[in-house]
Amino acid sequence: MPTKDRFAGAMPAGATSEELQSTFCGKNVLFYIERSNNSNAVIYEANVGADGKLVTEEPVKVYWILYARKPIVEEGLTMIERNTAYGSKTSPLPAKGEGHFEIALSALPEKKIHVYQDEAGELHATTEIEGSEKELLHVFVENTSFMGIPKVKHIDIKGRSPDGNLSVERKMA
Repeated sequence: MPTKDRFAGAMPAGATSEELQSTFCGKNVLFYIERSNNSNAVIYEANVGADGKLVTEEPVKVYWILYARKPIVEEGLTMIERNTAYGSKTSPLPAKGEGHFEIALSALPEKKIHVYQDEAGELHATTEIEGSEKELLHVFVENTSFMGIPKVKHIDIKGRSPDGNLSVERKMA
């Protein structure tokens, strides 16, 4: 399913214009993370090789789209961001077949994400949301700051069930 169709009704808040939405939709976005303190988004993009398959060595690319800057820029994660918040560890899942991977985010290592490409070539990132496996779309982090130190209030995890219904699971910090 093209990014535009996958994220219908769930676009990043920073993608305010048709041009910005088009830029977002031109990528193989699996899911993204936004925070309440600005309009930037951390993008988790499927890394697809010339053969059209997920690149085994690095199946997911992670970077910022800095919507708050003009012009909009993409930027890699810092070492601190990779190790404490938005980075991910990837492991192959040979029992599920070639091209299946498990992703664990630094901030939520217990929340496993299954990344794979189906027989039709469509890319997926699924995880358990509200007790069942759903297509992960968006993670929203509600945070506050005290003396420049961020504190997470809660995290909303948004996904879509196979029948197309959106679900949100809230995790309190």
